[in-house]
Amino acid sequence: FASFAAGLDVLLGAPHRNQSMGQSGRAYVLANCQWSDVAQRAASALLRDD
Repeated sequence: FASFAAGLDVLLGAPHRNQSMGQSGRAYVLANCQWSDVAQRAASALLRDD
């Protein structure tokens, strides 16, 4: 719990870093988490025969 709290303190003290991390996270999600892609990966995992 202490390391989690310390991480939050770092984030709360760095608004520019938060903005950058948020933009990077959004770009990643838009590039990798479209519903069609998620559905395809889920279907592949469910239909796998191993």
